[in-house]
Amino acid sequence: AAGAPGSPIVGIGFDSIPPSLALDGIKNVADMVAVPANHTAKLLVAWGDPIMPGGTPFNPDASNTAAEQAKQFGTHTDGMHFFPFVSRGQVQNDRGILCANNEYTPEAILYPAGQTGTDVLGAGYSVEKCRKSQSAHGVSIVELRRVNGNWSVVTNSPYARRLTSH
Repeated sequence: AAGAPGSPIVGIGFDSIPPSLALDGIKNVADMVAVPANHTAKLLVAWGDPIMPGGTPFNPDASNTAAEQAKQFGTHTDGMHFFPFVSRGQVQNDRGILCANNEYTPEAILYPAGQTGTDVLGAGYSVEKCRKSQSAHGVSIVELRRVNGNWSVVTNSPYARRLTSH
């Protein structure tokens, strides 16, 4: 929103979005994407999307292994940067590398029966569960291309990788 009358603050060019308030006071917040008027939001890449050759999609039952998670986009991104490719000294505006920090994992939903429950990975917390969590943390590096105005992940890119703690 624009600054107060007479203020040197000019705003950022679109109407503010009100904060999403907790529905029950603590845990649940509205599960939605909100954008200003005359703007749109499109999903580019989500947790568990395969981002490199040999990657498999996220299983809704959370049964992916640590090795599979290591080839998937990580979880809970809180920072990212786009590095455009440069060709013959010219910055390309339709192709580049996106590096995204994957800050933490939702342990309660990362495993089929939660963090400490009995499931196909074994009772309680295990080395395999630790490795899977480590594979969801770190940095996801993907190549992006824009074709006909739409951005997408290049899943067979030689640049794609995950940086994890193991």
